Amino acid sequence: MKKKLIKIFADALKISEKAVTDNTSLKNTKHWDSLAMVMMVTAVENEFGIELNFEDLQKFVSFKAVHDLLKEKGACNE
Repeated sequence: MKKKLIKIFADALKISEKAVTDNTSLKNTKHWDSLAMVMMVTAVENEFGIELNFEDLQKFVSFKAVHDLLKEKGACNE
């Protein structure tokens, strides 16, 4: 499932999948803007069959944080 999340991030942020690491974050990624955020949230909800609330969205600050969030919600078993 981590590979699916990497693809979601790469597509939304317009970067290569190899460039997506645990350290990929809002602070260090040029294309991480409001549109990319909406694309990531929508793709994560659709791909993993979950609904994210406002508190969840506040955790969308890095790849690792989103991956950890999915693990908490039982959507990602890696």
